[in-house]
Amino acid sequence: MYVSPTAAEVREVVIRVFRERGTVTEVEERMRIDDGKLTARCYRANGLFAMWLLPVDLLQFYDTDGNMLQTINLRVLIAGARRAA
Repeated sequence: MYVSPTAAEVREVVIRVFRERGTVTEVEERMRIDDGKLTARCYRANGLFAMWLLPVDLLQFYDTDGNMLQTINLRVLIAGARRAA
């Protein structure tokens, strides 16, 4: 049975990837709501941007120019981490 990742689990992934890309400052987090439903969580730090698309559990990272840098399938990543724990 699939269980969606928690906001805390995703935030940890975002912080790790931002640090790998040289950003170690505080991360700003916002939520996107469409038609009364939470559809995305957005994260920013030093010009880097990440967006968690909740309906499909994808986490996408962008540089300061808006170029996509990386996509992480959270269903695969989090499920593997939970099994390992």
